[in-house]
Amino acid sequence: MRLGILIGLVLLSAAPSASAQETAGSPRGRRLFDRVDAIIGDRVILRSTLDEEVEARQPGPIDAETRMRLRTEFVHDIVREQIWIQHGKSIGDKAPAAFAESIDKEVDRRIREEMRETGSFSLLDTELGQIGRSWDDVRRRERNQILERIARGNVMTKLYYNKGLMVTPREIQRYFDEHPEEFNRPASADVSWVSFRVRGDADAVLKQAQSAAAAWRTQNMSSAEVAEKFGGVDFGVKRDIRQTESDKRRKFLKTFAASGEIGDVSEPIRTSDSAIGILRLEDKVAARSSQFFDPIVQSNIRTRIARDKTDQWQNRVLFHKRRNVYVWPPTILPER
Repeated sequence: MRLGILIGLVLLSAAPSASAQETAGSPRGRRLFDRVDAIIGDRVILRSTLDEEVEARQPGPIDAETRMRLRTEFVHDIVREQIWIQHGKSIGDKAPAAFAESIDKEVDRRIREEMRETGSFSLLDTELGQIGRSWDDVRRRERNQILERIARGNVMTKLYYNKGLMVTPREIQRYFDEHPEEFNRPASADVSWVSFRVRGDADAVLKQAQSAAAAWRTQNMSSAEVAEKFGGVDFGVKRDIRQTESDKRRKFLKTFAASGEIGDVSEPIRTSDSAIGILRLEDKVAARSSQFFDPIVQSNIRTRIARDKTDQWQNRVLFHKRRNVYVWPPTILPER
């Protein structure tokens, strides 16, 4: 029943604007209406709203699979937000009048602060009108943000007193052992690469590359500028080149990265049968090896584990309280 009423309201509200969207040549002036993709709490999510959000999150042309993924992410974000808001409201059930009054006072304080930052009421009112928002929208946004903050704070307080954030020495040791890449990092380098195509006289191309290398050593030029000035092709900066088997980049890049110093420019290198390249070493990072008993290492691990526990606990709360929010269709609910 609720779904039918909501969809009917959407169609009625869309009718005036849709009258201008008659399909050319359509029989009897058939009108085009927006589509209801989801209902979350008292919020109706239209297809046009989803498409606007997708465009904001990833401008430009995208494939159908990416569009669907972004739509789903947006809907899940709204579901999570509504769950937190409903949980925040439930915290004030014992004294609803006093709770509502305190929320309204905080909303008023935030709006006054926003007016102070904007400079005037009329200027803020004009800005709201330009983006199609009202003062009711502003108050609703502020109220929802406050309720969400209260709900998250309530969960964190319970987690703290239940010692859910406690991190044991065994957990720290296990994390250190299972994530060696975070604590032992091989040396790396960034290398710029300009290539010259060999289409005929290889000696002429070699001289061209030599001239470019000589100029690059003495002049402050980017690889793009060198390529443009000497007729080469800019391959940009190859970053984080490591002397490891997992780094599959070309051998000449890895050799130069290991042997050179920052600012060095290579002699011309025959990179293939049809190309000669020159390289410049842009940056080098020394190898790093951290020890488990380093207090800074243990502190960072403890912080990481505590953050992971916080995320897991909040996700558990969201999962158990999602039944408190009306969601249609039910299949859009995030699993965890």
